[in-house]
Amino acid sequence: MLYPQRVGALHLAAAGRYCLPDETMAYPYGLAADDDGKTMLWARRMRARLRAFLNRPVHLYIGTEDTARDETLRQAPALDALQGSTRHARAHHDAAALWAAAQAAGLPDRVSLTELPGCTHDVAWTIDTAGLARMVAAPGRAARRLAAAV
Repeated sequence: MLYPQRVGALHLAAAGRYCLPDETMAYPYGLAADDDGKTMLWARRMRARLRAFLNRPVHLYIGTEDTARDETLRQAPALDALQGSTRHARAHHDAAALWAAAQAAGLPDRVSLTELPGCTHDVAWTIDTAGLARMVAAPGRAARRLAAAV
């Protein structure tokens, strides 16, 4: 969100957590400063660029089986309650938050969420077998839009 002018389109695959376009939550989960103000500059910069960010195509990719809660997944009670307890749930939550923010800003929906059947959190398998690299190279042909549960 910080430098949208440097990005033509954003592709996120199986992220462990997201910075949401929400000004009521403190950075790094949202765009507000934390209680002691240490993140005020970052939060202010991202809020100032939010509209430009939302006007970029954002493509999210998530494996249908990326549901493990292992040591590679960032886990915290507040994060789990806010974004979901798995990467799969968090991808759906982030897509819905981006759709809602774009709608609130009067911008077109430029977010897509592609579910990769049978994929876990094995990036090499997802690239080689499920074709993630092809999807990133040509998202218009490969991405399947999912309805937002907003």
